[in-house]
Amino acid sequence: MNFSKRLFLRSLFAATTLSVAPLSMAQSDVLALTDDEKRMINFMKASDVENFLMLNKNRGQILFVENGVVTSAESALTGKYRGDTHRSDLGTTPAGIHLLRSYNNNTDIGFKEIPGTNLDYLIHRVATPPGQRRPERLKSLNPDWKRISSGCVNVTQETLNKILKFMKTPAILNNKDRDYSLQGSFFVVLPEVMPLESILKYPEISRP
Repeated sequence: MNFSKRLFLRSLFAATTLSVAPLSMAQSDVLALTDDEKRMINFMKASDVENFLMLNKNRGQILFVENGVVTSAESALTGKYRGDTHRSDLGTTPAGIHLLRSYNNNTDIGFKEIPGTNLDYLIHRVATPPGQRRPERLKSLNPDWKRISSGCVNVTQETLNKILKFMKTPAILNNKDRDYSLQGSFFVVLPEVMPLESILKYPEISRP
C-alpha cells in the first residue's frame, strides 16, 4: 500500500470531539483475568502458541501473553462503537485472531484488511486530531474514554516499539483438528458482543 493511501487512512480514522475530562492520568495496572481471557489463553496454548497479544476492548488494554501467562498490560484506544465486525461507516475494532504485519518503516502495524479496500486496520502511535485529547485518553483509568477511533488501535510509541520487538519472534499456530498451521505474530481481539466461540473457528484467522 502506498504512502498517500496510508495518510488517507490516518485522516479517515479521526473521530468526533468530546469535551469531558478523563477520570485519571495514571495508567491502569494489570487486572485479574476474565473468563474469556483465560479461555483464549488456553485455546492458543492448545494450538501451540504461548506468546501473543490480546486486546480487550472492555479494558482498553493490550495484554502481552508470554509463555502462556500475562506479563504486562498496555493502554490502547479502540473503535468508538461497541461491536465485533466491520461496519461500512467504520467505528468498530473487529474481533478475531489476526496476523500482524509491519510496514512504512515500522511506523504502522496492520492486523486486518478493511473489506472492499486495500487498506488495513492498524495499530499505530496515538493520533492527535484537534480537540480529541487522545494522549490524555490513553492515560485514563476509564475504559469508556478509550473508545474514540474509527477502528484503528492507538498506543504510545513505547508500546508500539514493544509490539515490534515482540514480532521478531513469530509463533506457529497448529490447528490439530484440521491439520493446519500458520506462522506469524498473533493479535487476538476479544469479542465484546458475540460469544468467544465466534473467533475460534477455522479459517477465521485474518492475514493482512
